[in-house]
Amino acid sequence: MPQAVADPSSIRIGGLVEVSGTEGEGLRLRQDPSTDGTILALAGESEVFTVQDGPVDADGRTWFRLVSPSDTSRTGWAVADFLRPAN
Repeated sequence: MPQAVADPSSIRIGGLVEVSGTEGEGLRLRQDPSTDGTILALAGESEVFTVQDGPVDADGRTWFRLVSPSDTSRTGWAVADFLRPAN
C-alpha cells in the first residue's frame, strides 16, 4: 500500500514537486480536486510538476493543481500526500 510522504505546508505555487511514495502505482491527476474528479492522466513515480494552484481541502485530503513543465497537456489536481518539493 502506498505511503503518504508530503507536508503540504512545504509545497508552494510556482514551485516544483516530485511524485513520491506511490510504490509504482502512479498518482492520478484529476479534473477537479476530488476523488470523484475525472482522471486526466497518471503521473509516474519521480515525475516532476509545477504547482499551479492550491491548496484545496476536499474529501479529507489536500489537493494541488499541477502541470508538467515538459508537456503542458499533463495537468490536473493531485493529492498532496504523494508530492514532495523537488530539488
